[in-house]
Amino acid sequence: MNNFNLSELEQLFYDIQDVIEYFENISNDNNVSKIYLSSGDRISINVSNSSIAHLLGINTNYLISTNLFKSKNSYDMIKEIMYDPYRIYKLRNEGYISFDHLFSKHVKKKVDSIIKNSKINIFETEFICKYDSSLSYQITENNEKFDYIICRKYEDEKIGILGLVEQGNYYVPMSNQIFNNMQEAEEKIKNLITNQQIAYISLLELTKKFGSEPKKIFLPYNVKSSKIKTLKEYKYKYNCSIDVTNEVEHLINKIQTEYIFKDKSNDSILEITKFIKERKTIDEEKYRDENIINLIRAYNDLLYNQAIKKKESHDELIENYTALKEKILKLKHYVNKLETENSNLRQINNNLKSENSILTEENESLKEKHEKILQILKPRIE
Repeated sequence: MNNFNLSELEQLFYDIQDVIEYFENISNDNNVSKIYLSSGDRISINVSNSSIAHLLGINTNYLISTNLFKSKNSYDMIKEIMYDPYRIYKLRNEGYISFDHLFSKHVKKKVDSIIKNSKINIFETEFICKYDSSLSYQITENNEKFDYIICRKYEDEKIGILGLVEQGNYYVPMSNQIFNNMQEAEEKIKNLITNQQIAYISLLELTKKFGSEPKKIFLPYNVKSSKIKTLKEYKYKYNCSIDVTNEVEHLINKIQTEYIFKDKSNDSILEITKFIKERKTIDEEKYRDENIINLIRAYNDLLYNQAIKKKESHDELIENYTALKEKILKLKHYVNKLETENSNLRQINNNLKSENSILTEENESLKEKHEKILQILKPRIE
């Protein structure tokens, strides 16, 4: 229950004023974030005035339905009430409105996190999921539907989840959630990304003013490798698939530019390019660069999962290409180990046979000596 006293309500409304001021400045600057995904998708994100109240956890439709206020849309309603917390407090005390209907039970956390959570940070982003509700079994509290979901891990280990919905040329944040740690967020993440495809953000473009040159933030090559490892952890834990198609193709183009024209005999790079164009799996054992191998593994897994989905199968027990290959390698190592142990046992057996042969000969020699001694002693005994 939301049992705010007047002082707490005033502080909440002061914080809301800061949020509104921040988003109005962004709107005046025409601030748009365009992100490029490892899957090849490109989306532009902009915060809409109509979604701010929902992101803050405030049910303005409830206030509009009471006919106690002048405002008839969500954003105007926020601006009408945020400077008059006493009026809202009085209406609650007089029984005209209910805080439980007006505020989300997480309203404080939403207000505190919305500014930071709405800023796209490619380094803190854990994954971005292109959400397909037909592949999910989740039932959300408000039956929310998203087009993309961004999961972010902050330096203090808190987890932020932002749900995006397509509106015209932009994707607009419509859900803002914050969790104290990964353990607290685990069930939510499981419900959202099981059977889905996840990717990472490889490039962020920030447009400050209309017509100005955008600021570009690239994800460094070595960081991409660590991002793929992070995605693989989510994949194995939540039975989702990784899409790095665009990054693999970009890497191949880069390698071609840097190496092929210097070494016309570099057939292996041409071979990789051919496999990607034909959407065939790539044999990672031909390469030594760890970053290239990680990309190839993720690419192979994507092909495998896409093949599985075409068969409309989402069995959690189905193993992906890399997992199967790793299992085969482990079995090979195990067989080699057994063969080594067997060879050692054969050597020990041969040694024992040799020792046994020597002991047998010594035993025969002792028997002969014993017989001779008996022959010598026999007359004396008689």
